[in-house]
Amino acid sequence: EYVPGSHLDFDAKVPSKTPSLKAGSALIFDYRLKHRGLGNSGTEERPLLYITYAKPFWLDVYNFDRKRYKNLPAVAKQASRAERTEKRQRTIFGGLP
Repeated sequence: EYVPGSHLDFDAKVPSKTPSLKAGSALIFDYRLKHRGLGNSGTEERPLLYITYAKPFWLDVYNFDRKRYKNLPAVAKQASRAERTEKRQRTIFGGLP
């Protein structure tokens, strides 16, 4: 669900729109739009991939402000490439040498 024009005027007083997409479809929009996901009324899981891209000078202070996310846990240490390869091989080969 999104509010048309809210990327230019966050307080835009226009009705929201709810696009209906088929499975496997993509929805591309300016992430500055006031938007939200709606509940899954189906019985199957509904995975999604959400990617944002912006010029370095743009900050979205409405959707991603520091107050909203101040209590996030610390980011886990990223495994090295060798550690990821080893883990993948253990998974694939069941721990075989």
